[in-house]
Amino acid sequence: MMSMLARFFGWWGGELAALLPAGLRSWLGDRRLVIAVSDDGWAIRLAEGGRERTLESAHREAIETGAAAARLRMVVARLGVVDAVVVLPAAWALRKTVKVPLAAEPDLAKAIEFEIERHTPFRHDQVYAHHVILARNAGERSMDVALTTVPKAIVDSHLAVLAQAGVGPAAVQVAGDGGAPVTVLRLSRTAKSGASLDISSHGLAIACAIALIFAILSPWLRVQWEIRGLRAEADALRADSGSILARRQAGERDTALLGRIVALKSGTPPVTLVLHGLTRALPDDTYLSYLTLSGRDLTIEGVSASATALVKPIEAEPYFGKLTFTAPVTRDAGNRLDRFQFAIELEPTR
Repeated sequence: MMSMLARFFGWWGGELAALLPAGLRSWLGDRRLVIAVSDDGWAIRLAEGGRERTLESAHREAIETGAAAARLRMVVARLGVVDAVVVLPAAWALRKTVKVPLAAEPDLAKAIEFEIERHTPFRHDQVYAHHVILARNAGERSMDVALTTVPKAIVDSHLAVLAQAGVGPAAVQVAGDGGAPVTVLRLSRTAKSGASLDISSHGLAIACAIALIFAILSPWLRVQWEIRGLRAEADALRADSGSILARRQAGERDTALLGRIVALKSGTPPVTLVLHGLTRALPDDTYLSYLTLSGRDLTIEGVSASATALVKPIEAEPYFGKLTFTAPVTRDAGNRLDRFQFAIELEPTR
């Protein structure tokens, strides 16, 4: 009975808190998980009352094997946290200031799609993007727009692992490069029944009052919830006590594997340098449909007016080494473009 009440109040309070202004939610102790992503893995943090503390960390191989999802599921069950946000490192994003005609402001989103395809090696539907107007130049009849893009393939791979843990983040952000984080993807929050929330001002006032009552009860409920989670963890540890030696051996193997991964990664250029290199090397008539980076091996696929003409500018980039055709170049009869597949060996950083 106690656990049912704790689960009910945890869900109910989360839904009511989502209706309140951000400042009031913070005052009431609004909690959310922050999944801080890096090249090495995740840092799972709890944001509460304007402060953050690290709860868990997960290395890259734990994310790939599903162990991170299992651990995150236990954290959510123990704390009863509803909200979450994913924060990507600033180095994973392409940032650029572009000029857009002032006349395009009424349909700026459409104009930004064109600028993405002009200034990055991706189509607009292959990236998550954020833009903000920095200045309007009446004399030049143009606007300066700050554009931030992140490839969808990178973001979606982490969202898939979070989905395995039953976590649906409210937003995906890019850490600020000396400033505030930039939200490149905002996911809608709906009630579990799927019906949208639509309440009157009177109803909102009632919801605020109930939220205040919940704030008074929440410390006791949280303690009960955490005790229940700790008991579940203790039972799991007792059940696994017979396999301590096997786990130690597995941990030694994981440590050795991590050492090899770190040694391999130590000479790999940052992702942002690789993306900037592709942006410089590929002409405007070239579009990428696939990109993957594993260690120092970069594979790209796409179409271009002349696939062979891409070899020289790519190999001229500072961090790009030998380029190899991994599939025959074919000519698309419809758009008369070459379809290519390259493997590029990245040069080690010094």
